[in-house]
Amino acid sequence: SARTVANAMERADAERRKKLNPLRRLFAPSPFKVTRYEDDNARVYKSVPIKIPTHWKPNLNYSARSRENRITLEALPSDGEGNICALLLMK
Repeated sequence: SARTVANAMERADAERRKKLNPLRRLFAPSPFKVTRYEDDNARVYKSVPIKIPTHWKPNLNYSARSRENRITLEALPSDGEGNICALLLMK
């Protein structure tokens, strides 16, 4: 994930700076630093298998959103027989 990569970059830069001569460290570029923000947009999700009606196209993606995007349903086809895999996201 992006957080893992950022943490690794921060750690590698700290190790590199630690090995620098103290005089060179004074004139070296600023250290790599990650700014972490509190997650104020937490979501709960549930995967849902759905069988669509036979008169619907089985090769399309389906999506539905509530007002203010509090609940979202994203559905992708999983086979040509009308089975889709949906993800229900709730704030």
